[in-house]
Amino acid sequence: MGQSCTQCRPCTSQEIKIDGNDSPTSITAEKRLAQAEAAANDEEASNENRPQEPRSIHPSVADLIPLDAELQNTGLGHELSESAGLESRVRKLLRELRAREAAQLIEEDTKRETCEEAEAAKDGVGESSAAQEAASVEVVDAVKLQLRSLGEALGRLASHPGVATVGVAEAEPGAEQLLGVSVPCGPLPKMPVPTPSSTRSMGSAASNASKGSGTSRNSKKRDIVEVNIQLDELRRAEVAIEFNADGSISVDWSAFDLPVELPAVLCLVHEIDLIGELVPFIQDARLVNEFPWNEADRIIRIVSKPPIPGISAVEIVGQRFAYDLLDTPWEGLCLVESSPEWAGDPSTFRGVDRPASYPGAKQVDVRKLAALARPSGKHGELTTLIISTNATVKIPRALLPNWLLQWLIPKVAHMVYKQALERLKNIENTEHGRRLRGRSAPLYNHLRARIQEFVASKTDEATAAAGG
Repeated sequence: MGQSCTQCRPCTSQEIKIDGNDSPTSITAEKRLAQAEAAANDEEASNENRPQEPRSIHPSVADLIPLDAELQNTGLGHELSESAGLESRVRKLLRELRAREAAQLIEEDTKRETCEEAEAAKDGVGESSAAQEAASVEVVDAVKLQLRSLGEALGRLASHPGVATVGVAEAEPGAEQLLGVSVPCGPLPKMPVPTPSSTRSMGSAASNASKGSGTSRNSKKRDIVEVNIQLDELRRAEVAIEFNADGSISVDWSAFDLPVELPAVLCLVHEIDLIGELVPFIQDARLVNEFPWNEADRIIRIVSKPPIPGISAVEIVGQRFAYDLLDTPWEGLCLVESSPEWAGDPSTFRGVDRPASYPGAKQVDVRKLAALARPSGKHGELTTLIISTNATVKIPRALLPNWLLQWLIPKVAHMVYKQALERLKNIENTEHGRRLRGRSAPLYNHLRARIQEFVASKTDEATAAAGG
């Protein structure tokens, strides 16, 4: 295979050699993947030998994060009194991942104060007697930072093919203006996104009996590879990868009705240092810093080494935010990740020093990810994931031929899917289960309660629409 080839599909059992690299120590991509699969099978066999009580393959996390009175009166569940100041109420909303509502509260308070000042001036009173403590500059800036990240993320998701597939209701033309920041209310068909987003010409993957299939569409303007993945008999995933002219790579990814409750999905994603137990080829994953506004406001680092000869490890340092959008047309939780804007010497971002580069890894300079996780199923027992990301990874297109992508992506997807389901079978005896009951229990508990409220409201709406 020549280095510039992107269309040929030689046998994947043959050794892949990059021009100028005939080292006897080179290894095939298939061998690397086989090693990872063997490790996963060893762990599965070990779990099978342990005595386990019979239970559903997709257990509820309710027993791990119970809605008991003690937990409701601590952390996120603590209710503020009516006399609580604006600052306290805004901070509580931020802890609950509700930046939109926090911004609305600040704006309402500002309008109220303006009206009261006008009335006081009209009555000849120097200041309104009902004046209350305003939100601090620090908390307002924190809300604005999160709103800017949310607005850009929803702009990316607005034209994602998966949004149309799951039937997200279109919002009225325009977007909310919150504290001077534009935040899309819902999917807008003509809304521009920061980078071109790939489109699909494939039919439904659900009818495809093969585990992975794909096509490519190359032109002078667009270079897109599409892969449809049958995860099991009922569930599928769709992936579209676009190689952009500026050297960046855009990926649109969707997985529908996964047999996992959303709180469990959040745990698997949030506990970043455990990601290597689910995702192959991870060399390092850790939390760099967690900010005080909420547990999702954090900087993380992940280093991965794909099983592709000639490609070094890739290091991603990302700023993460999360948002509760269950009460909006998006009807889900939004996770956002972007590259921090380091500045100064030494480099810092939001007062945090830039971590030292991982030895031998190639850093991703610009990365933006937006993910929408929606509860589905009659009782919210399923989860649909819609992800859009763009990154500059500095990997030559020649090292990522179409045949390799169409073979490797389904392999990795099946490995992650299998590992996640195996972990959830016995989650109470894993580190993930311990963390569901540990320091982050109030966050998981709050989100589970919110999802239950959302599912109940949708059920009531359906009953009313049916004339029940």
